[in-house]
Amino acid sequence: MRRLTVLSLFACLIMAVTASPLAKREEAGNVEVVEPSDNEVDAVGAFPLDFGVENNDGWKDKDHRKRCTEREICKGVVPVDSEKYLCRDKRLGPKKLPTRFPLDDITHPYNRFGGICSAAKFLSLWTGNNGAFVYPPKDGFQLNTNDDPIKGTIKLRYGTLLDRFGSEYGQYLSPAEAPYPQRALPPSNLDTPTTGERYPYNYHVYKVIKDLEVVAGPIAPWFGQPGQGTQYFVSTNIFDLISQGYLKPMPLEFSKIF
Repeated sequence: MRRLTVLSLFACLIMAVTASPLAKREEAGNVEVVEPSDNEVDAVGAFPLDFGVENNDGWKDKDHRKRCTEREICKGVVPVDSEKYLCRDKRLGPKKLPTRFPLDDITHPYNRFGGICSAAKFLSLWTGNNGAFVYPPKDGFQLNTNDDPIKGTIKLRYGTLLDRFGSEYGQYLSPAEAPYPQRALPPSNLDTPTTGERYPYNYHVYKVIKDLEVVAGPIAPWFGQPGQGTQYFVSTNIFDLISQGYLKPMPLEFSKIF
């Protein structure tokens, strides 16, 4: 009986890591991609249960003991942006995380810095010399033991619901309402566009209205997040897929945000 219990727990853990939904990474503009080095932070161990917990009252470290104050978090960061961003740096995402369904569920549990209490350290780990975020190699797919991306071409059928955090110039989608930590995105993807409030936290929902071929696979850990969700990479940007009749934007009310 003890052996069966252990095996059952192991099977559940494997399912939690491999079967979770998701998508991914990038903003419009130039994106720097680098191969990981021996000096990279090991994000593989950053499974959600190991994370510190962040909410709108503050942060705790990965051992759930020390509460990080905003002063500690922002030490060493030069404030250059609006006060709505954490540490007044839009790369660090909004100061306040979502509090309404479903976005509150998507972003909880979530620690934007992967369990460290220093925004400056986080930026030093995940940005390049130009201050922009450095993105993972091989289009962000998890790599196998030969360092090849784990991916395959599939067809998404009519009625499939997808989403993304980011502008419609991107080429990545995820299964709708997938947990944010499993997307391995930087916190800046949660920034509401400055052009308007139509899409709070830059969250977009789409319905497949014509069968859509995508490259699908698990997401590599990055930005201090565990990844391991599923991402869909498409051949052109989201604007084009809408104009070509593959995707239909869904109103936010559809996702019960309001």
